[in-house]
Amino acid sequence: MPSNTTTYQLGDIRNALKAQTGGIPYLGCGNNGTVLQEVWYFNHISGSVSCSMRPDNSLMLIGVKEQFGRFKAVDSVTKSSCSSTDGIYYYERTPTSERDVRVLP
Repeated sequence: MPSNTTTYQLGDIRNALKAQTGGIPYLGCGNNGTVLQEVWYFNHISGSVSCSMRPDNSLMLIGVKEQFGRFKAVDSVTKSSCSSTDGIYYYERTPTSERDVRVLP
């Protein structure tokens, strides 16, 4: 749960996310590894998934309601940049902490 005063241990965050999603995501931290900034989830996908090519030749998933594939959560193989010894802050959101990053067709 986000908090501006409580810190969490890396193992506790990983365990909580794995219990909810089935896989351990990559956790990216700033401020010497003590502020959680990003979480990347990884999946193996089998079956049909709608996707499209972006102008930079990267793939973009489309038609979320039309995906018929099976998604299996997998653990990240990238080492976390979060501290394994110091407490990690997962700060509460503020009105200026989010921005729209959607790619429009």
